[in-house]
Amino acid sequence: MPKLISSYIPQQLAKYLGKHVLEATLTRATPGERDPFEVSAGTQPTTRDYAADGFVMSYDGTEFPGTVVTKGDVIVALLGASIEEDLVPDANDTVTIEHPPESGTMVTFRVEAVATDPVAAIYKLLARV
Repeated sequence: MPKLISSYIPQQLAKYLGKHVLEATLTRATPGERDPFEVSAGTQPTTRDYAADGFVMSYDGTEFPGTVVTKGDVIVALLGASIEEDLVPDANDTVTIEHPPESGTMVTFRVEAVATDPVAAIYKLLARV
């Protein structure tokens, strides 16, 4: 797909949905280095937060075939153009977003699986508390 189209669609989607989405935080943990003088201390992982915009949808069981789904799983849809530094969400990330919408309650979900469209306009995250 031409670069012009693949960058245009996510930007336009973010523009048109702008006021209808919620602020979210995508958190990624990266393994730290082992201290050679304190090998029993393990590694000290670091986390980094990335701002994003998205919304929560109920899970209907069709987006992630072959994935074990549990009661309470939801889909957190993140707008690709809104994710800082063009980060691609990963199954080991967490995402914090208001749920249910307009409740004022922020919930942190563990990302179990990720799906996207060909131009990365929306990332659908199978999310579990």
